[in-house]
Amino acid sequence: MKKIIIGLFTLFSLTFSNEVILKKELTYNKYTLENFYKYKNTSREFQWEKIENKISAIERFKSKYPKIGTLRNFKNSNGNPAQLESFLTSPERDKYGVRRYQGIPLYQSLDKKPLRYGWDGSLVGIIEEKDGFVKIKIKGIDGEWWTPKRYVKQILNEPTDKLIFIDRRNQNIVTL
Repeated sequence: MKKIIIGLFTLFSLTFSNEVILKKELTYNKYTLENFYKYKNTSREFQWEKIENKISAIERFKSKYPKIGTLRNFKNSNGNPAQLESFLTSPERDKYGVRRYQGIPLYQSLDKKPLRYGWDGSLVGIIEEKDGFVKIKIKGIDGEWWTPKRYVKQILNEPTDKLIFIDRRNQNIVTL
């Protein structure tokens, strides 16, 4: 089996413009792929512009909230989430395809059943805490939601220095 070493990339974040610039600094280039390359019958590419845009979006999101965290419940490690108020698909998935056994229950108000599940591992801004619940804003989901505190792991809101991007369409991975 051949090993392919892509290289080491440096991440620069210009705080005055929220712009991200990626600069290639290879320490070893014998098996390094070009930005566009052939693989069997297809051609593939590294989508640098999309990666830069995603990094910028993450940094903008993080700058809005003094406290951030991630949603955690892989294989119900933090407890079986409550059933939804109504199901549009099966009882084990919400209408967005999130499975109950690794979902996080999201409530619009604390006096009702959850309306949907959040994705495990999602980045969240922590707004407030009340009676064992946390009010959060989830990156990529509209609105503010309540969820039990046990499903939110608070993390340090520091500049991002390590990221991994997986491109399913081009079947490649970029590590920054």
